[in-house]
Amino acid sequence: MAGRALIKKGLFKVYHGETNEALELTRSGRAMLDERRDPVLYLQSIHNEVLCLVDLELYREARSLLWSNLGRYGEHGGKIDRLKMKGLWALINAGLGKLEAAARDFEEEREGLQAAGLSYTAAVTSLDLAAVYLQQGRVSESDAVALEAAEVFREMEIPEQGRLALLLVERALELRLVTAELLRRAAKFLRRVEHDTTAVFDPKP
Repeated sequence: MAGRALIKKGLFKVYHGETNEALELTRSGRAMLDERRDPVLYLQSIHNEVLCLVDLELYREARSLLWSNLGRYGEHGGKIDRLKMKGLWALINAGLGKLEAAARDFEEEREGLQAAGLSYTAAVTSLDLAAVYLQQGRVSESDAVALEAAEVFREMEIPEQGRLALLLVERALELRLVTAELLRRAAKFLRRVEHDTTAVFDPKP
């Protein structure tokens, strides 16, 4: 129970942008778990740790941890868990500059999320995909995917700061000033603001 509490607290810290503390809590919590009694929670703690490492841009460490736990995803993860794993691979590959692999992973994740009816998460993934397309020089595809995501978000009730992030992306697209960094920051913020409605968007690196 203590391990579960720490893992939940760690996830809360992730949602509030306190990633270093989240990483420590998650690792401490998993050390207290008996994997045989709750393999799903154990897998969730691994997923959360990889997410923290990605957020801290420790991509090689994240890749190593994810790779060594593929078997657990296959054995104990559900369909959505495996889609989220695909999203982690995409973020890692993008961070390592492996753009073809990142685009492929984001495309697969987005298609699966759309099929599962998870429109918000799929639209966030679309912004990450648009960033990769832009880095690849696929400008028209990037614009199309980003605008499609913005259209999805407009149909939803999201916090004001989330709408501000989208407004900046749309304005940058109109002026032909959009960058991969802006798209990526908007995607990261929209992931966060879904759980932390008090978060404030900062478009600057």
